[in-house]
Amino acid sequence: SFAALLTVGPLDFKREVIESQKIASRIADHPFEKVALAERLVNGKAVFEHAGLVILESLHLYSQSNDPHPHSHKTILNIAVRQDGATGHIRSREFYEELKVVRAIYDAELAYQIRTRLGLAVTPLEKRGFTVDGISEEVCRAFSTRRAQIEDEVQRRGAENPKAFSYAAKSTRPDKTILSQEAL
Repeated sequence: SFAALLTVGPLDFKREVIESQKIASRIADHPFEKVALAERLVNGKAVFEHAGLVILESLHLYSQSNDPHPHSHKTILNIAVRQDGATGHIRSREFYEELKVVRAIYDAELAYQIRTRLGLAVTPLEKRGFTVDGISEEVCRAFSTRRAQIEDEVQRRGAENPKAFSYAAKSTRPDKTILSQEAL
């Protein structure tokens, strides 16, 4: 339902939708920044110390199928800047342990931004995320052709489990067609 917000309202409203996503994405990085450890060799032994991360972020507004889908792709480089300015590689174990926390923070911050920045009500979902009140399931489906393709493939294969959905997403993924802003 959040993605459908890109299809309604004036340009200023759409800018606020995009800004909400950017803010939530950046705030969700905080747990990673807190657990970032860089290796240093001291007397031949690996010692890990707190260090700053290098995170590359690429904002996308549309899905592979050119449906509205504001999201960011992030790459955390395997290098961190230690307190003394030197660099070292990061230890990744802590990052995997923080993934659920990062996702929860992103969802909570995005919901907060939608409520405060856009003045819209949201309803939490049972497992993860939320819906924007007033945006129907029909509207969500109309702007999620990719999801329909994945569900059709899962049904065609007769298996409904997370692995089947993951396989269907990969096996039916189209090449991205780049459209002009006007065409979108």
